[in-house]
Amino acid sequence: MTKVSLIANKAMTYATRRLQAGDEFLASERDATILTYAKKAKRKRAPGRVDAPPKSVVAKAKPVKPASGASELSGEPPTPDGTQVPVPEGWEGMHHTKIVALARELVGSDFEPREGQTKTEKARAIIAATEADRDNPPEKTGEA
Repeated sequence: MTKVSLIANKAMTYATRRLQAGDEFLASERDATILTYAKKAKRKRAPGRVDAPPKSVVAKAKPVKPASGASELSGEPPTPDGTQVPVPEGWEGMHHTKIVALARELVGSDFEPREGQTKTEKARAIIAATEADRDNPPEKTGEA
């Protein structure tokens, strides 16, 4: 008689053992079939190995292209026309809602401030860092 490894889905008693959800236990093939159909337990999955796809499938796959206009150095998302989002001069004097909107546009999504930091403070830090990155881009190395 072969034994099957099962995992309990809910609290139950099996072969005089009290099991909680998530407990692993062994059962006969017949009992395992009954317990899985009754949704009291599920079969434990053995880790498997996935082979590489066939060469014919790999040949059909299209290579992923980077977003057009994305800055390779700063990782900034481009605007729809493929250029970087401009940072206006004197942005420090802008209304706080416009500063937050500009930072959101630079990041490409919404952002959350750290604890003890306001959203405007975080936005100002993002814009200042973006300006600093654009003024002093990292140097490319000759390695390929």
